[in-house]
Amino acid sequence: MLVSDFNTDFKEYLSDEDIIGANDAIMRKLGEILVNKKKEFIDLLNESGIEADISMPNNQLIELFIDNCDNKFLLLGASLLVNLENKINCKSCNWSWNLNDGGNYPLTCHKCGNDNSKSSFDNSENTLDDNVKIAYVVMNENFNDNDSDEYSNALGAIAAGLIGKGIKKFKKNKRQSKDSSSDLKLRAELKMQNAAIAQQKILIEKQKQEIAESKKIKNIILISSGSLLLLGLVGLIVYRNK
Repeated sequence: MLVSDFNTDFKEYLSDEDIIGANDAIMRKLGEILVNKKKEFIDLLNESGIEADISMPNNQLIELFIDNCDNKFLLLGASLLVNLENKINCKSCNWSWNLNDGGNYPLTCHKCGNDNSKSSFDNSENTLDDNVKIAYVVMNENFNDNDSDEYSNALGAIAAGLIGKGIKKFKKNKRQSKDSSSDLKLRAELKMQNAAIAQQKILIEKQKQEIAESKKIKNIILISSGSLLLLGLVGLIVYRNK
């Protein structure tokens, strides 16, 4: 089942301290994006150093993502991608804009020019959007077996503070359960595959409706044209008879 509102569902999972559910929401959103914006998804892979092209089927692209989810730049790019419809506030002048309206530099303020993406993984003084930080943290904790505080150092203490309790609970449950990172990767892959398939079905149904509507309009035009032609012939016959 597709997530009807990613942001709402994602926040609900976080409020329930359900980190696995939050990761599921991200994976479903990425599955939708793969179908609706395939080029953006492929760009995400390529810009993370993973070779991909438009000819690859969706299932292969999903496998590439999951196989490389230890790539911190891939996870950061994915967190940006799922948050494209979110609003960004410039930390310098407080100007706001939708992330997907930012062009090639979505985190650069078009008003004052401030770079709101000043965050490398060795720089704790960063200004990345909080939602982007949190999505990165969720994916990193789900996919990677490590007890380091890399996310805190890399993306700032804000994300850790917002979901710190949930992360601690998740780590504890993860250690106590039989679910390994490989199990969670398989779960994530299935979520992405199912979301992509469901979205593809929606697009196919939409195309069918558009085709049917187009045929209906064409038939109306043909009938109307035929009626006008018939009326013209009748009028011509009447005129000649007179």
